[in-house]
Amino acid sequence: MEGFNLRLKTKEFLLLRLLTENENNLMTTEILYEEVWKEPMAGYDRTLRKHMSELRSKLADHGCNYTVNAVYGKGYCFEKK
Repeated sequence: MEGFNLRLKTKEFLLLRLLTENENNLMTTEILYEEVWKEPMAGYDRTLRKHMSELRSKLADHGCNYTVNAVYGKGYCFEKK
């Protein structure tokens, strides 16, 4: 993932780093939340969804060759388009 600059919030950057380190592997919402926020998700899935939505939008706006696919009820997967 080279060739452009993204202005990311800290949480977006941490999420993207986790996703890229686990490219093509499903990352559960619980793992993503706990790794980034350093606490159990405990029903805060809206927070994660909001950050993921913003991250996905930024990647798309910059013409990134990768996307973050949502797997309903499970998590997210970072994949080449």
